[in-house]
Amino acid sequence: MSTSFLTNLESCTPIFTREKLSPEHLEIATLVREFATEQVQPRRSEIDAFNRDLTLSLLQESAELGLLSAEIPEIYGGLGMDKTTGILLSETLAFSRCASFVVTLGVQVGIGMLPILYFGSEAQKKHYLPGIGAGTTMGAYCLTEPGAGSDALNIKTRADKLPDEEGWSLNGTKQFITNAGFADLFIVYAKVDGKHNTAFLVDRNLEGVTVGEEEKKMGLKGSSTASVTFENVRLPLDSTLGEIGHGHEIAFNILNFGRYKLGAMDLGMCKAVMEDTLTYAAERQQFGEPILNFSAIRRKLARDYVQVYGLDSIVYRTIGEMEERIRADLSPQELVAASEEFAVQTSMVKIYGSETLALVADDGVQIHGGYGFIEEYSVAAIYRDTRVDRIFEGTNEINRQIITGYIMKDTLMEQLAVRDTLKSGRESAPEGLSSELSSFGSALNSMKLLALQLFKEALTFAGQDLRHHNHLAEDLADIFTQIYIFDSTLLRINQGEIAPYQRILLQLIALDTRDLLRRCATPLLTYCEAPANLVSQITERLSALELDENRYAGELELAADLIANRKERLS
Repeated sequence: MSTSFLTNLESCTPIFTREKLSPEHLEIATLVREFATEQVQPRRSEIDAFNRDLTLSLLQESAELGLLSAEIPEIYGGLGMDKTTGILLSETLAFSRCASFVVTLGVQVGIGMLPILYFGSEAQKKHYLPGIGAGTTMGAYCLTEPGAGSDALNIKTRADKLPDEEGWSLNGTKQFITNAGFADLFIVYAKVDGKHNTAFLVDRNLEGVTVGEEEKKMGLKGSSTASVTFENVRLPLDSTLGEIGHGHEIAFNILNFGRYKLGAMDLGMCKAVMEDTLTYAAERQQFGEPILNFSAIRRKLARDYVQVYGLDSIVYRTIGEMEERIRADLSPQELVAASEEFAVQTSMVKIYGSETLALVADDGVQIHGGYGFIEEYSVAAIYRDTRVDRIFEGTNEINRQIITGYIMKDTLMEQLAVRDTLKSGRESAPEGLSSELSSFGSALNSMKLLALQLFKEALTFAGQDLRHHNHLAEDLADIFTQIYIFDSTLLRINQGEIAPYQRILLQLIALDTRDLLRRCATPLLTYCEAPANLVSQITERLSALELDENRYAGELELAADLIANRKERLS
């Protein structure tokens, strides 16, 4: 169960990490990075000028390299690779520094393909997947409407059975559809008879399908975003994807896959920005020396790297766990159940990835100074292009509600042993932890107990209405996410030889986790009308945690290590 990391105080469970990538994975990553930096990056300006032909040509090159068919089973013309390869592709392609192209390709291999792979009939898979993998069929995902964004269940598009019962009549409008201008195939969510949420496969060339003008966007100017209108579009009976009335299950669970892939893309983009920023700061002279020598610059770089390392840890831990549970041979019902197990983690990856990239890009622009505001420098475009990542795949506000909502559900159903964990009160380090890291293990267990105590007080105060107290749910989601990052980073570092820079990383992540708990505890407990002695007790417990408080020294030492070993650290 994906939420069990919160209640596991006893033992160190092995997790998948970047260090466990196979030689084949690394070879693929090298190939993709060469394509990204040699074929896509030099053409970034042309792509961002909305050069449709160039974008489609590069997608064709991607297909020839196997980037579009990696996760498609061989029986449907694909390469049949694992999900880890898909994540690695998303991350590594981001080194192109061209978010427009990355998003276009990402939709093709993500939400534009996965609904068919996981929920399509055998005939639908055989018909569409070979073309998607070959780049001859472009896909788009049509969920959002003018009046239904985060409230996806409120869609108005409808499909009505034709009088002769030989098909459907589809009517409605979808908005902000990525790849709409490129797409040959639309995955459309509509309500049968205005009631039963259902997914449909709609070919672009059908009469009544109209793609609107390209939206004038803040960023991602080289990607296609447009509305799609369906006016009395006649569809064959077998155009439904999955079962009638179960479209929302497809929509929400496919978004889980989209979220972790977006987080992986953000991870790669963070590393690309940091590479460029380090290069610039080493070359830019002010007051007679490179600005990279200034401690204020180094602190920014250290802060960025702490979050990037934490993001890397949760991206690969999550995909490692998903790899074991989610397979293309599962029935739709089994797939929905398996996907929902990871709703919390994929939302965490999406939120933390998009917000880490926001920080890294902002610091990158600031370190570049005036040049960071000039389009010639890739950091300017990345800063603008990736603002939408906090909106894509469900806004970060919605994803925070998902995190707390699922943890609340697991607790109320007694699938998450919150009460027993609090009763155990174990603050000693978990079994299997290196003695070098035992102090971090003890601190983590203490923080888990404090986080669960805050959650218990909020649940006691609000009950199942906690989801309506959005501000409480948001703070709890941030706490749970930071615990997941600390937990994942500790387990990752525990699995290998422990380097000095990794101890510093853990020190800074531990301080970040403690400071977040301290910042949220008093207002949360006060709002929830907790006893005054509990407020002071938790505050005292946070203050009593034995952590190295010398943040400045740690940040400067970490920055020095990053500068000396940046190729290895940002690989």
